[in-house]
Amino acid sequence: MKIHYHSECSFFAGCERMLVHLWSSKALRSRADVSFSYPSNPHYWAGLCAAYTPDMPVSVLPTLSGDFPRTHWDGPLRPVSKALRALNRLVLSYPLFLWEVLQGVRLLRRLRPDILHLNNGGYPAARSVRAMAVAGCLTRVPRILMVVNNQAEPYRSPRRWLGWPVDLLVKRSVDRFVCGSSSARKKLIDVLNLDPGDVVRIPNGYARRDIQEPAAQVRQRLDVPPDFQGIMLGVVALMVPRKGHGILIRAVEDVRDQRPELLKDLKVYLEGHGPLEDSLKQQVSTAGLDDTIRFVPSEARISDFLAAIDILALPSLGNEDFPNVVIEAMSYGKAVIASRVAGTPEQVDDRQTGLLVEPGDVSELAKALTFCLENRALVDAWGAMGQKKYESLFKADIAVESYLNLYEEGNYQ
Repeated sequence: MKIHYHSECSFFAGCERMLVHLWSSKALRSRADVSFSYPSNPHYWAGLCAAYTPDMPVSVLPTLSGDFPRTHWDGPLRPVSKALRALNRLVLSYPLFLWEVLQGVRLLRRLRPDILHLNNGGYPAARSVRAMAVAGCLTRVPRILMVVNNQAEPYRSPRRWLGWPVDLLVKRSVDRFVCGSSSARKKLIDVLNLDPGDVVRIPNGYARRDIQEPAAQVRQRLDVPPDFQGIMLGVVALMVPRKGHGILIRAVEDVRDQRPELLKDLKVYLEGHGPLEDSLKQQVSTAGLDDTIRFVPSEARISDFLAAIDILALPSLGNEDFPNVVIEAMSYGKAVIASRVAGTPEQVDDRQTGLLVEPGDVSELAKALTFCLENRALVDAWGAMGQKKYESLFKADIAVESYLNLYEEGNYQ
C-alpha cells in the first residue's frame, strides 16, 4: 500500500502533529510506503524537522505568491494595500489554483499512490490542498481523504462565493472527509452540503513525551517563589486576537478587584509570541498585574512546561476545533479551563476534568479562576480524571488505529 500525504500551513502547527504520529507508527509503516509533499516554506520545514526527522521521500512543490503586495502598508495607505490584496486574490485565484492542480498531477503521476491523505486547516484553508484533491481525481488515485482541522467557513462573502466552483470540484474528488470534532463535522456537512456518511470524526491523538526537565526546575527557571503553594496557570498559544489572552488578563483583574486576598495564590504564565505581544504586556502593566502575570518566551519543550503548571487555560474566542494543547495537558494530569467553542466540550468534561466558560465572558472566566483558587484539591482531582480520559480516548495509538481502519478496511462508520 502506497500512501501519499500532502499538507500546507504557514508554520508547523498543531494540526500537523497527527501526521507525525502516523509516520512514527510502526503499525502503519509496516504495512505501507509513505511519502509527503508540501509547498516550499523554510519555516514549515524547520518546524517539521524539529518534531520529526523525515525518513521518507519528501517532495517540495514550487509556490507562487497570491498575496501582493507582500509587505502590508500601514497608515494612510492601509486601505489601498487591503484593496490591492483583495483584488489580486479575486483576479489570480483561479489561475493559481489551476497551476497548483498541474503541479499535483505531475507529482501524483510519478508516485502513483493508492491513498492520498490531505491535511488541511479549516475549510477552504490551503489552496494547494484543495488543488491536490482535484489532481488526485484527475490521476485516478483510488482513495482520497481530506482532513479538515477547523470549522468550515460559510458562504457569507464574495471571496467564498467565488470559491464555490472549486468547492464543488473538491467535494466530487474527495471520497471521505475527516474532522476531529463533531462540531467541525456538522459544520462541514452544512457548508458543503455533504452526505453525512462521507464525513467521519476521528479525534486527534497525542503521544505523551517523556519529561526532561523536572517540574521544580521549570518553576525555578520561571521565577516561581520556592514557597509558593497556590495555582500556577499556563496559556500556550499564539498571541493573536482569537486566542483570548486579553479576556484572561481582564478576568485576573476582576479576581483582584472582587477577591484581592486570592491573588497571592495565583501565578499566570503566557507562553508564546505573536502580533499582540506588546499590547498584552502593556495591558498587564496598566492593570498593575506584573507580579501575577508573566510572559514566557517560546519553550523549547512544551511538555516540560505543561507538566510544571497546575491548570491549562485556553480562553479562545473562536476558530478552534480540537486543540492539541488541551489533550497534551490532560496527558500530564492537568485540569483545563477552556472556552466552550467547537470541539473543546468533547475534550473537557465540565466540572469533571476542568471548567468550560462562554467565549469572551470576562465575568464567567473570573468566577472559574476564583472557584479553582478556593478548591485546589478539586483541581488536582480534575487533572487526574482528565488523564484517565486521555488514556482511554486521546492517545496517539487510538487515532492511528482509526486511520488504519480508513486506509485498509474502508470502515467509515
